[in-house]
Amino acid sequence: MSDLQVALHLSSTAVYTVVGYATGTPEQPKIKVSAVGLARTDAFVGGKIERREHLLSAVYKSLQEAGDMAGVNIHEVCLSFASPLMTSMNDMQKLSLHKSRAHTTVQQSDLYRAKELIADKLRAEDYTLLQSCQLLSYLDGVQEVKDPIGMHANEISVANHVMALPANYHAQILDVVNSAEASVGVTLFDGVVSAEYALTKEEKERGVCFIDIGLGTTKVCVYRGGSLLFSDCLDVGGQTVTFDIATELGLSVSEAESLKHQQGTVQLDPAKRAAFVTLKRRLGGESTVSLRRLSSVIAARYDDIFMRISKRLDDLGLSSQIEAGVVLAGGATQIDGLSYFVGRQWGLPVRMMTTNGRVSICPKNLTDDNIALLNGYLKDNKLHSVIGSLLYQNGEQFIKDSYGEVSAQNKLTNKVSEGWQVFTNQIKKWF
Repeated sequence: MSDLQVALHLSSTAVYTVVGYATGTPEQPKIKVSAVGLARTDAFVGGKIERREHLLSAVYKSLQEAGDMAGVNIHEVCLSFASPLMTSMNDMQKLSLHKSRAHTTVQQSDLYRAKELIADKLRAEDYTLLQSCQLLSYLDGVQEVKDPIGMHANEISVANHVMALPANYHAQILDVVNSAEASVGVTLFDGVVSAEYALTKEEKERGVCFIDIGLGTTKVCVYRGGSLLFSDCLDVGGQTVTFDIATELGLSVSEAESLKHQQGTVQLDPAKRAAFVTLKRRLGGESTVSLRRLSSVIAARYDDIFMRISKRLDDLGLSSQIEAGVVLAGGATQIDGLSYFVGRQWGLPVRMMTTNGRVSICPKNLTDDNIALLNGYLKDNKLHSVIGSLLYQNGEQFIKDSYGEVSAQNKLTNKVSEGWQVFTNQIKKWF
């Protein structure tokens, strides 16, 4: 069982642990899930540690539950999470390769040096590197390549998409996991791993905007040419919508949440614009609520979320790069009418995340109850973020970022096509 991998995910509602192993190829990895641990907690709402001891208890419980189901002791995990404290940027590092001869060969160590330079720059600003995704390299300032290893040049400029956190905050999160007797092998942004689960390779090539709205945060990733060009984490989510309803309609948070799930929509049926519903209050009595007013409150918040994202993409010149449209994920995107709402606002095709067919369970050593439990998790996409971590760790991008060997088949795809040439001419302005 030495090939088992463990992913740990911190969300606003729970701590998830998945134990599994990979099959397939880096171009198309498949994941077999062997065990799951789930501990509900509100100690990490909005990507911030609200109560350290409660979060630690949930991490320990989740790890223990998954370890018991798999029959293993968990010592190291891949950790994923999202925080609005994250900052992201596109970075270019130039390295001189010229030594004692006219040209030199690009080595894996050169790409590692570029990453170290990024980490050093962040440390000087009291930030820690959360994750970096290699985009492409420029040899001698003119030749664009995806995989420069083995090529000759006097200098190489390495482009990466970089995600970072304040150093102290990053240390606090790692300390919680370490205190649960597990070390963190690598940290990943929730948006990236969720996108790995939700998006197709074709969408990433054509250009797509992935938006995952959870309880306390909204994660955004934009891909083009198979590369991650933009990422962000907003401090709004489904809970923000609930708070708006509670404030505007004079309800408790629990009443507002219940009303949102029962009657909430961003696109009210014209036949219901004059309709009212009667809500039984938690402390007794009743309230009459206008469905039109409820819908307007909900739509206003979603309009704000998507307008903020749209403006940021417009400012960066990325809006024209998402030809494949928008893919929505997360519990807060289940609100009625949202796909049509976003499609009309952005003028792009919009689809909801679906179950990933490359993920299945490994029934070996599992009870019938556990098999039913895991099948249920996979069916409703409850584990898309944490399973996405396993998919990502076994995919091409992670291997490239880890400076491992890419397959011969993958190297063949690194030839610069006409479409890629157009894209690389556009990408230069983002650095």
